[in-house]
Amino acid sequence: MYVCVCVTGGCCGSTKKNTIVGGWSWAWWLVTDVQRLSLEVMTLNPMCESVETAQGVPLTVTGVAQCKIMKAEELLQTASEQFLGKTVKEIKSTVLQTLEGHLRAILGKSPFLALYLVVCDRTDLLFEYRVIVMTLNLANELIT
Repeated sequence: MYVCVCVTGGCCGSTKKNTIVGGWSWAWWLVTDVQRLSLEVMTLNPMCESVETAQGVPLTVTGVAQCKIMKAEELLQTASEQFLGKTVKEIKSTVLQTLEGHLRAILGKSPFLALYLVVCDRTDLLFEYRVIVMTLNLANELIT
């Protein structure tokens, strides 16, 4: 399992937070808090039922998204603030709800014909999803 280890506290009352990926750290028993954050790829299945397009055409859309927490230092700090202490299931649920909400927004503002053409060329939708994930500061990377 590929994880990030976040170590806080320590002897002498340190408030510094160390984030370690693929390494090791020293932890004092009883005075140091060690938490793990999974960096594994999460496969999510966003689904929106009966969402109306800009012209009022109801659609049901399903998809597959593979997300993971990025290892860049500042993004890892953001992810640790948002997700430390949560299980992988809770993290998946949070990201899935966010993706579904933005998928509904994309569908609601798009004309039906444009969505029909996206089915043939999915790069536009993937690009818009990437922009959404980056602007949310979820520190998640949309892989596919």
